[in-house]
Amino acid sequence: MEELQGQIDKHAKEKAAWEKEREEWQEEKKRLGTWKVRCLDSEEKLKGKIADVEADYNELKENMRA
Repeated sequence: MEELQGQIDKHAKEKAAWEKEREEWQEEKKRLGTWKVRCLDSEEKLKGKIADVEADYNELKENMRA
């Protein structure tokens, strides 16, 4: 009977450890998801700035020719 109780206790400890690890992975997944969104947002902003700079450059180039 004690052996069975020992196995039950061991199982409960392992289950708790797995649950804690699962929670940590879920937190990491959320953090990385947020990071990905921020990166994609930054990429869109940079693309917009690049387009603005290119437009300004093309305008300056045209003015230099005139």
